[in-house]
Formats: sequence, structure tokens, C-alpha cells
Amino acid sequence: VSHDLRTPLTVIKGYLEGLRSGQIADRRTAEMAFDAMHTEVSRLLHLVDDLRQASALDDGSLPLNRQSMAPADMAADTVSRVMPLATAQEIDLHCEVPADLPLINIDPDRMGQALFNLLENAIRHTPSGGTIRLIGECQDGQISLIIQDTGEGISADDLPHIFQRFYRTDPARNPSEGGLGLGLSISKSIIEAHGGMIKVESEGVPGKGSIFTVCLPIKRATPV
Repeated sequence: VSHDLRTPLTVIKGYLEGLRSGQIADRRTAEMAFDAMHTEVSRLLHLVDDLRQASALDDGSLPLNRQSMAPADMAADTVSRVMPLATAQEIDLHCEVPADLPLINIDPDRMGQALFNLLENAIRHTPSGGTIRLIGECQDGQISLIIQDTGEGISADDLPHIFQRFYRTDPARNPSEGGLGLGLSISKSIIEAHGGMIKVESEGVPGKGSIFTVCLPIKRATPV
């Protein structure tokens, strides 16, 4: 954690020293420096927010403002937010969640974040020209949201640890490309806080990708 926090701080410090010493003097270079510092500050805020959420999920203090919601509505909203990332990577992202699925009782913001993290992870590990599908089904009294990708897959060694906090399948990866390794862990905790579960399957074969399945309980009718 200290390493990932130190990296953007070091970048910011370098630009500030350049501005103070006069090495960054012309307007164009100064504007580039300010843009770079803004990006690094945004990254720091994101990392700190992930840490805060992880802590709140640990001690049960993260509030859930539940409401009845159609799975298709939540899926469509999340896909619209993550679509620019898929488009930039030239990845086909398809939402296949039927509108007639039973309602679920969720905190839309929290569950939307969990789903966003999963889709963002799929995009990060799927090459250009690949495909990601978000599928919705009703099975055994539960709603299943299934994310299938045609990415690099997850090795047998990594698979048991994929939801562990701070775990990265590629330890050498630049923090700016994957944060602290908290995204999947936070998603799992949010899903479990809603009484659901998540599982992952992968053969570890590039092109066959991975399948993440989120199971959420259907909203039960309130007795009269």
C-alpha cells in the first residue's frame, strides 16, 4: 500500500519542484505539469477511498440503502458507465439481462460499484477485438449475473486467491493500471453484504477468458 501511495506522491513532488525551481517555466509545460498532477491526485483519492471502503466493509459500518430494483436497470446503468472504457480498448461489451427478471433488494450505488469493478476487471484483461457479455438469469430462486470475457484467463495458481485483498495476478503491474488489488475483494464483500455470493471459473487459456457469476436473492413479497 505504501508503495502504491508513494508513486503518485513522488510524481507530484517532482513536478512541484520543477515549478518552484523554474525548470518548468513556459506555459505549455506548466499546463502539462498541472494536468499530470491532477491525474495523480485523482488516483490518490481513488486509492484512499478503496482503503476506506475496505475498512468499513470489514467492521460492518458501510451503510446499505436498499431499494427494490430490476436487475436489468442496474445492469444497463452500470454498462453505460463502463462502456467508454470498453470502446477505448475496442472491446465489444454486450448487456443481455432480460427486463422481466424478478426484482432484487439492493443498494444501487454499492451493487453498481461491485458490478462496475467486475466489468472493469474484465476489460483490463481482455485484448482489443475481444468480447465481454453480461448475462442475467433467474435460477433456483436467485438472480445470476454472469460476466463472460474472451480475455487472458486466470491461471490455476491464481484462481484460489483472486478475491484476496491486495492480490495481483501480475505483481509487477503498474499501480495506475490496477489500483491496490482491492477491486475484486471489495466487490465480493459488497455482494456478500447483500446476502449474495460470487464465484469465478477459468481454464487459464488465453482467448477462453473467465466467467464471474454473481448470485443475489430475489426480493420476497412482504406478507400482508
